[in-house]
Amino acid sequence: MPWVTTGYGSQTSYHWTAGTTYNMGGSPITIPSSCAVTKLRVYTAGRGGSASMRLMLWDGKGKLLRYSNLFTASQGSDSIGGQYWYERDVSPVKVSKGTYHIGIWRNPSYSHYYPSSSGGHLYRNNNVSSPGDLSLTNDYGITLMARLFYITAPAAPTNVKVSRSSDTRHTVSWTRQSSEDRPYESITIQRWDNVSGAYQTVHTATGSATSWTDNGTVANRKYRYRIYASNAAGNSSYAYSDYFYTTPAAPSNATVSRQSDTQHNLAWNNGSYAADVCQTLKIQRWDNVSDAYVDVKSFSAPPPSSYSDITTKADRRYRYRIRAQNTGAGGATLYSSWVLTDYIYTTPKVPSDAQAIRDGQDVVVTCVNDSTIVEVTRLEYRVDGGGWQPLTTFDGAANSYRHTEVPGGVLRYRWRNERDSLYSGWAESN
Repeated sequence: MPWVTTGYGSQTSYHWTAGTTYNMGGSPITIPSSCAVTKLRVYTAGRGGSASMRLMLWDGKGKLLRYSNLFTASQGSDSIGGQYWYERDVSPVKVSKGTYHIGIWRNPSYSHYYPSSSGGHLYRNNNVSSPGDLSLTNDYGITLMARLFYITAPAAPTNVKVSRSSDTRHTVSWTRQSSEDRPYESITIQRWDNVSGAYQTVHTATGSATSWTDNGTVANRKYRYRIYASNAAGNSSYAYSDYFYTTPAAPSNATVSRQSDTQHNLAWNNGSYAADVCQTLKIQRWDNVSDAYVDVKSFSAPPPSSYSDITTKADRRYRYRIRAQNTGAGGATLYSSWVLTDYIYTTPKVPSDAQAIRDGQDVVVTCVNDSTIVEVTRLEYRVDGGGWQPLTTFDGAANSYRHTEVPGGVLRYRWRNERDSLYSGWAESN
């Protein structure tokens, strides 16, 4: 514990400026490093009765730095061991390494006091010509044993953690490392975000606080806290939390275009600050056969704004969705909303096993048509190898038709599936 003691020796008396000309016993004391003095202690007693006094601290040039409140020292005896230790707090004062003085000012309405050994007490100095000059001294050969207690800058807090309640509410906590000689008077909490790129003070906690709830965070940010402890001697080093995120902004304006049945090109706009806030960008694809979304691609930050899917196939209806995600405080995974493309189609499947069978004066035309995305089925015919002529069209997938009023000659038929501007091949009958 950082008490510094004067010990015995020839002492010096300093004058105090606070409206009196009574001397104080002052003992030199060496402070080993920069610190803040918070307590003074002397070994004394009243002489012939109780003594009213203050404990004093001067610098090496006689400038008064601090003094305690008035207190009463009990009567003691004029011998070593006949006095008592008296300790008083003072307002913390920051000092540098060097020699200082501790002493006593006596209220003249009360008894004189004993120093730490026999053979003297302080009398009124009638020769002070300049009461404001603290360098005036009287040396009575009196010895005074005194101590001071100092504190140094606090140790940094440890174990800084952040827990999430929502995008707008986070609690930062820490473990205090305060001690009697390195106490905490306050803890300053600063917050960094990826938009400002700077730390800003958001709160100063006092007392024995070990946590604070921040209601000033927002979505689509990357954050970090740092904290430091303070006392009259200075500040600790910083203690840092991990980086954490709030919910990222969703991508927007997602589009998909067909290059071929086996390649589709996607494009989108990433949300603001995506390079900092979006840790992962995920693309999922839906198709009409599985009727489910499946992952097709994930990107790490910084995310791109386009992607070519080369795993598609013919005779499908597709749709894509894209979202951003990151890791919030406490390890929770946070997702943006999805942005969806329009539906897109690939080329319908070709009908198969086309047949044409006479049934009296009619011809029954059939095929196998198991395409899942047909918008229109087209049926054509020709006679004796001539040009193909439209026969009929069907909404959706068709697989049979009765051709009446059949012309004479050799007839052939063909089927085709269509979707928008995409056409399957023809399936010809026998």
